Amino acid sequence: VYGIQTKHGGIHCYNVVDGTAFDLTCEQFGGEAKNLVYSGNEIQERNSANHFLKEEKRLRYEYLIRMLSAKKALIVVDMQKDFINGSLGTKEAEAIVPAAAEKIRCSIKAGSDIIFTRDTHESGYLSTNEGKHLPVVHCVENTPGWQIAEELSPYAQNAVKIFNKHAFGSIELAQYIAAEKYERAELCG
Repeated sequence: VYGIQTKHGGIHCYNVVDGTAFDLTCEQFGGEAKNLVYSGNEIQERNSANHFLKEEKRLRYEYLIRMLSAKKALIVVDMQKDFINGSLGTKEAEAIVPAAAEKIRCSIKAGSDIIFTRDTHESGYLSTNEGKHLPVVHCVENTPGWQIAEELSPYAQNAVKIFNKHAFGSIELAQYIAAEKYERAELCG
């Protein structure tokens, strides 16, 4: 990382990789961007005296470090066969499975813990309050439709936790997120 002294007294940073300068934020200078000189500039290190001339830049950096080191979870919600291509499945649900798989892969790579939820009903589902309002048998525990989608099952096997939930929400999941001190939780599904 190198820094160009700006006419306003700040330092504008850019990267040099294998001798090539990359400036992903030069558009902030508008028409003056063509006048930026990418040679002969000082290397910028976090402990460099000039690096944090502006307090706002230091605060952005500290925020970024906190976010990158925060304990993160990706919660994959009810990606079960019955909701995808089973009794309550749709073409739209089928279409999101590859995107969900990619999201999980990227989240693992970024250091997130993966947590799955499974809608879980018993064999007498139709006699429950929900079953009377949604009279379609689905996600009955230990049936094929209750299982996580095949494309996602390898990730479920390695998940930090799988929550079987008997209602739309899950108090147990919320308590787990709090107890494990996750600073960020993202949902997909």
